[in-house]
Amino acid sequence: MKACSPTHRRKRAQLVRGLLALVGVATVLPVAAPAVRAADLIATPPADCTASYDPYQYTQAAAGACSPTYATTGQTALAGGGASVNYTVAGMPVSILMPPAGFDPVTATDAQLDEYGFPPRPTDQDALSEWTSDMSSWTGAAAAPGFLASSSATADSVTSSNWSGYAVTESAGTFTHAEAWFFEPTFGSSVCQHNSEVTWAGIGGFSSGNLAQDGTAHNVPGFDNHQGWWEILPANMVSANIHGHPGFTFYASTRKVSGGFRFFMMDFQSGQTVTISVGSSRYDGSSAEAIAERPRVNGSLTNLSNFGTLTMRRTQANGHGFDTFNPTGHRHGIHMVNPSNGDDMADPSGISSAGHFTVTQHHCA
Repeated sequence: MKACSPTHRRKRAQLVRGLLALVGVATVLPVAAPAVRAADLIATPPADCTASYDPYQYTQAAAGACSPTYATTGQTALAGGGASVNYTVAGMPVSILMPPAGFDPVTATDAQLDEYGFPPRPTDQDALSEWTSDMSSWTGAAAAPGFLASSSATADSVTSSNWSGYAVTESAGTFTHAEAWFFEPTFGSSVCQHNSEVTWAGIGGFSSGNLAQDGTAHNVPGFDNHQGWWEILPANMVSANIHGHPGFTFYASTRKVSGGFRFFMMDFQSGQTVTISVGSSRYDGSSAEAIAERPRVNGSLTNLSNFGTLTMRRTQANGHGFDTFNPTGHRHGIHMVNPSNGDDMADPSGISSAGHFTVTQHHCA
C-alpha cells in the first residue's frame, strides 16, 4: 500500500472534554445497564436488511433473518467474582467479561484489571493521570445480549481507496495494543447515496491481512447508527451492545493477549464500557492504526458518509502516542483517494502531542 505523507489542513476541532466512564458488561451484576426485556423485543424482521438498525432490539430469530447471529453458549464464573457470557462466532470463542458488584477499576489490582479486560494501568505518570481520570468516571457495565449479530459489512481493505488516518509500523510482532479516543462524529446530508463510515483502532492490516479492530459505525447494514463493533479478519463485523454519542468521546482499544484479542470500548456520554475477549491466532503485529474508513458491504466499497471533520483527540500504540513514532518509514499519514476518478475523499491533518489529529472529508465518492 502506498501512503502519502500527511498535509496540514485547517483544524476546526475543539478539544472539549466529554464526560468519561467505563464498563465491563453484565447480566447478573447490580451495576449492569438493564437489558431489554425479552417481551419487549421486536419479533418481526427489520423491514430493510440493507439499512442501519440495532439488532439487539429484535429477537434472535428476527435479527437472524438479515444476518448471521450467534447465541450464548453459557456463562462462566470468574475467579474474582465476576462472570463471562460466552459465544462462538464464525468458529472463534468469544466472551463478554463482566466485573462483580462493587468493582472499582481505580482501586483494582493489575490482575483484576486484566481478568475483566480493562486497559492496563500505565506506569508513565502523565498517562496514569489520564487513566485514573477515565476510570474514576466508570458507571457500570453494558448488558451482555443473548446473542451476537454480524453484518454483511467488512472493514477489510488496507489501501488508501478507503482508509484515512494514521498507521505506525515496525517489525512483525511489535504492536500488541492500539487505542483511539475520538469524538463520535455528527453526520450531515450528502449528495451521494448508500453512504457508510466506520471509525476504529486496530492492530495489523497496513501491510498484512491479519487485522483486529474495533470502533463505531454509521449507516452499516445490521448495525444501529453510532453502534460499537469489532472484527478479526476474515470474519465480518460483529456488533457490540454499546453506542457512541455524537460530540462525546468514544474510546476504542484493541489489545493482543495470550490466545487472542481483547476489545474494550467506552462511551464517555453514558460512562458505559464493554469488554469482549476473542480467541484467535490471526496476529501479525507489524502495524497499529487509527482510521476513518468507508467499509465494504457485500464486497463493494460504499460511498463515504459526510462526517465533516473527525477528531482523534488521542491515539496510542503500545502506550505511546502515534506522534512519537519516526515519520520516516514508521509513521504514515493515509489519504483516501477514489481510484476510479482520482478525487481526494478524506485527508488527515498533521499530528501533534498525544497522537492528536483530525480527518477532513472532501468527497463522498
